[in-house]
Amino acid sequence: MPKSGESMRLFLAFELADVQRAALDQLRRNAPLRLKQAARWVPKENLHLTLHFLGDLPREKLSELKETLRTVEAGCANLALRALGRFPRRGKARVLWAGVAEDEALRDCHEQLARALTRLDLPLSAAPFTPHITLARLRPPLEYAELAGWLAEQASWRGPRTLVSHFTLFESQLGVGVPRYIPLARYPLAQ
Repeated sequence: MPKSGESMRLFLAFELADVQRAALDQLRRNAPLRLKQAARWVPKENLHLTLHFLGDLPREKLSELKETLRTVEAGCANLALRALGRFPRRGKARVLWAGVAEDEALRDCHEQLARALTRLDLPLSAAPFTPHITLARLRPPLEYAELAGWLAEQASWRGPRTLVSHFTLFESQLGVGVPRYIPLARYPLAQ
């Protein structure tokens, strides 16, 4: 049983449909050998779209967080995968990602969640919201020239589109190997 005072590493995300995970996994399998070797790929079951990363939160605040998240009244969002990219945009690439098409309901959900988290005095990222799905982390980072050809080939890539009907509060458990993402609660979005 967890002790009082322990913290939990939390984030809010949209889960991907199986068809989307399969399409992203196919991209991984078709990647050039150099990229396959340099990348630490996110396992298919861990692929998601992060809405807000909350970081470490004291376990005692979990029930208050869950209650606050129930007040969010966002609508269902269209999640359409498109193109690939990298972070940072300049210099050596550290992260490969799949983009997500602009969707007003997605932005609204992100903003409503931000307002709810602000009411709890939780710190929010100052970076602009760039909806994406992290595919891989590159260790060591790769020069853009090593990725340019493959990324250019994928510029017109489009993945499956799905309707997202809920957002999920996850706990991220780090340790040896792959992190475990445990869903703690799912919150429905209005139809």
